[in-house]
Amino acid sequence: NENEWLSGVWNSWQAGSFRSDGVTSWSAFHAQQQVTLTNQHYICLSGMLPLFHEHAQSVSMIRHAMNIIHTSVSRLNPGQVPVIAFDQPLYTIGKLIQWNWPDLYGQDKFVLMFGGLHIEMAALKALGSLLTGSGWVETLTDAGILTSGSAEALLSASHVRRCRRTHEVTLAALHILRQSAYEKYCEVEGSVAVSFDIWCNQQNTEHRQFAFWSSVMRLQTAILLFVRSLRTSNFSLYVSSVSNLMPWFFILDRTNYARWLSVHVHD
Repeated sequence: NENEWLSGVWNSWQAGSFRSDGVTSWSAFHAQQQVTLTNQHYICLSGMLPLFHEHAQSVSMIRHAMNIIHTSVSRLNPGQVPVIAFDQPLYTIGKLIQWNWPDLYGQDKFVLMFGGLHIEMAALKALGSLLTGSGWVETLTDAGILTSGSAEALLSASHVRRCRRTHEVTLAALHILRQSAYEKYCEVEGSVAVSFDIWCNQQNTEHRQFAFWSSVMRLQTAILLFVRSLRTSNFSLYVSSVSNLMPWFFILDRTNYARWLSVHVHD
């Protein structure tokens, strides 16, 4: 489905219809494609619990928080298994609690989740480390998209929404460049031209720069797929998109997320 959005961008580029009122962003495109099924969704009962002043990174505080959450959920929706979202350090403590006290906090008593925002931020930071020194920041600055300081901050994903949007623009621009190069190749080769996928594989083998930016595009697409799984509440897409992100965490030395996302997915 991500290719459908990129195909739409390419068609708009060919038609010269990039107008301020005609450009469809990644999120707007998929929002238009999303079928509304309100009758299949249940109303979610939620409650805001008071914050605590103590440090959360301790077994005693996480156990106390899990007890309070269990009591609150039982009050709001009796019989429901509580679902708790943690960032990576607290998720580690929560899983250790489950493994050491399975009778009280086992997987049949609590469902522990990674926070979606934290996974996206970790993935964007991993992508930033991949792009460091590639000339991406300088390109954004020279194109007038961002100032040098704002572009440099994208490498650390300090502003998630702006970072995601910039990677959407980058992915679309790289797709246009790749499609344009393939069309020029087809004009030269004529009837003996190979398919687009075979051509991409050949270019990846022969040109290191082409292979690098193809890797960047794959990681950007994987991140967008993960974000879409959260926005559409698609659990099967969530599992597959997290599985697609895990190899990148291993490759780019995001050790903690690589280890504990493996635990999270297999749970």
